[in-house]
Amino acid sequence: MIGELQHLTSAHETPVFFPAGADTLFGVFTRPPADTRGTAALLLVGGGSIATNRNRISVRLARRLGADGFHAMRLDYHGVGESTGVLARQPTVSEPFLSDLEGTVRWVKAQGIDRLLLIGSCFGARTALSSAPDLGGLQGVVMISPPLRDLAMDEEVGTRLASRVGAWQAVRRALSFRALLGWRDPARRRTYVQFMKVKARMLWLLPTRLRHRDVDDSWVSRELLEPIQALARRRVPVLFIFGTKDYHYEDFLLAQQGRLGTALKKAPLTEVLVIEGPVHAFPNVEVQERVLELTFDWLERVATSRSGTGSSKEGRG
Repeated sequence: MIGELQHLTSAHETPVFFPAGADTLFGVFTRPPADTRGTAALLLVGGGSIATNRNRISVRLARRLGADGFHAMRLDYHGVGESTGVLARQPTVSEPFLSDLEGTVRWVKAQGIDRLLLIGSCFGARTALSSAPDLGGLQGVVMISPPLRDLAMDEEVGTRLASRVGAWQAVRRALSFRALLGWRDPARRRTYVQFMKVKARMLWLLPTRLRHRDVDDSWVSRELLEPIQALARRRVPVLFIFGTKDYHYEDFLLAQQGRLGTALKKAPLTEVLVIEGPVHAFPNVEVQERVLELTFDWLERVATSRSGTGSSKEGRG
């Protein structure tokens, strides 16, 4: 168990460079004092080009994994940190860095490690999920506050606002003096346009939805839904971790009323754990430690009952 094993330091880590697509990625490979698991965890941080690592959470996670007998690899995406490549624009969750993950998997398996865990947050969670269904030796996937929809940042604010504001209130806001002034700002203009597009679509579909009692499945991306279904068929354990104040969790609750809820009922090895407050972007050390605790508790249960049936539930952390 963690805490009963020795504390790891940089002495247990090796900086490495390895090919991934057309680029060369930089990573840090953590080796356990004793290989008690025969499994490597690949850590995929959020942020895309920003590569969030607040309070060195990736370092702490990798070393705690090593202390518990796992190998761990943390890496810089292409165009980030010490990795080569250039990012032409901010990446989106609908275009995950699959070549980065594929190159990392090849390097780790070349070390003689065939059993893998994927642990990702936000953008990194979607990157993990996109590759997971076809990944050999996969033992489990941890997704920390993953986006459920494929929206660019300038679309997300407008979409979320439109989903919360009534039609008459939307008209009043659109015609307000402040909103009209905001049209001079390109970023705000994109938000307003997205707001109006989504609101118009919601109003157009309302009669159909009421007649058929349908739920708007735009709350969940097909690129997220289909891998979850594929992992359920493969009986690969999956863990979602959300905060009650994460807007991704709001999307998750809405999506559960539609196809996502149906998919989760057919995924007995999928768990959803919820922490009070925000989790997205790891806002403070307390949240980070709670996420690490939940992750390691889940890993222990998966490791000790890998052949069991598991359970699908929503818990409170």
